[in-house]
Amino acid sequence: MALCDYAICHKCEGKAFYDANISDPAYCATWDPEEESDPIGIAVLCAECNKTYEAIIVLRECNE
Repeated sequence: MALCDYAICHKCEGKAFYDANISDPAYCATWDPEEESDPIGIAVLCAECNKTYEAIIVLRECNE
């Protein structure tokens, strides 16, 4: 499978999971600018990086 068919780990940039057949519009909007849905925010760790790292959710800083 091509690398573009996978969600990429934000730590090591390796393959994390196969996402080519995920058709949820909000997920597709994360990479497809023509998708009409609002994109979701997603943090991805592969299985190896997940052993020593964690994804933490924090309030987004707004520049108002």
